[in-house]
Amino acid sequence: MSETKEAIVLRDAQDRMTDANFDRVEAQRSAIRNKIFGIPLLRDILEQVELLMDLVRDYCSGRYRDIPRWVIGALSFALLYFINPIELIPEFVPVIGYLDDVALLLLVLRLTRDHVEKYKLWRGQGA
Repeated sequence: MSETKEAIVLRDAQDRMTDANFDRVEAQRSAIRNKIFGIPLLRDILEQVELLMDLVRDYCSGRYRDIPRWVIGALSFALLYFINPIELIPEFVPVIGYLDDVALLLLVLRLTRDHVEKYKLWRGQGA
């Protein structure tokens, strides 16, 4: 199965993610939450974003390691992109300013769906 161009670009970006970037997700948790809540299109998925941040935190703490590192890199990249002041489409552009944020998150969710579901099962078992 060949990867899409978007998946290849995303894998390149996440390959450059380091443990320090993973730790930044937890350090910036409030900022990420506030930014997501501030984007009307994303308010409904705030719970999902919280789950993703929990997954990164559990990976960093060593509580959950049954996941490929590229998944944590991709999730961290997407979550940190929300608070990055340099974006493909600046947010001050009316209506379309958040499209890159939304598109990136949707791509990452699609690529990591199976791993996130496995984490949800692990978490639901009282881990």
